[in-house]
Amino acid sequence: MRKLFLTTIYIAFVFLWLAGCSQKDDETVKVTINVPKYKNDTLTISATNMLSMDYDVLAKVKLDSGGRGTIEFKLEQPVFVSISGPKMGAELLLSPGEHLSILPQSPGAKWAITFAGDGAAVQEYLFDMHDIRRKLDTWNGKYSFRLDSTEFIKARDSLSRSYTRLITNLKNNPDVSDEQIQLLLKQNKMGLLFYEQNFTVSKDSIEIPLAIRNSIANMPVDTVLLGSRMFDYSIFASNFCGREYMMRFMMK
Repeated sequence: MRKLFLTTIYIAFVFLWLAGCSQKDDETVKVTINVPKYKNDTLTISATNMLSMDYDVLAKVKLDSGGRGTIEFKLEQPVFVSISGPKMGAELLLSPGEHLSILPQSPGAKWAITFAGDGAAVQEYLFDMHDIRRKLDTWNGKYSFRLDSTEFIKARDSLSRSYTRLITNLKNNPDVSDEQIQLLLKQNKMGLLFYEQNFTVSKDSIEIPLAIRNSIANMPVDTVLLGSRMFDYSIFASNFCGREYMMRFMMK
């Protein structure tokens, strides 16, 4: 009886140990790079420090003479990171347990690199999203923050519609989780808020439409966004807190 008891305890211990190992493995993110044009470059993966707005380095790799290398590190939740080197810079959304490959794009393609494996569709989405916003930094030949209120509303609405079309297409991809969709929806919202906030910086209050003033009047408190280390969230918060401080200082 005692032997049976000890055997049962041993089996339970082994099971728990294996489960713990499995859970650890589920936190490991693996990014494999195979891009010959980046040969011998050092690539760095970093995430926004939500307090200092500096970057915390998560991992580095020096690619070999063929442009190949692998980065592994652990994450406890989905995080927006940047991967950068002498010839590249990109934002990624990585989740625990993912194995993502970065590969060269075919000649004449829109981007220099493409993705395969876990999260590939999400990374392509981020590329397209940032391209949309970059193009709408100007509207009819003017920087968005220099537009009058009527023209800015048109530009903002165009950005919103483009984001909606993009995320709607991504929702149809079975490889993209609901958690990722919800986080990207939050990013779209913060992107719009920052776009509006940036417009107001150089404007007198009388030049700012009431709808935009109301839109950016409150700081969204969201632990998911904070944990995801989203840059748009950090910069909106920094600008918001700076503006609130100045308003209180001027009222003294």
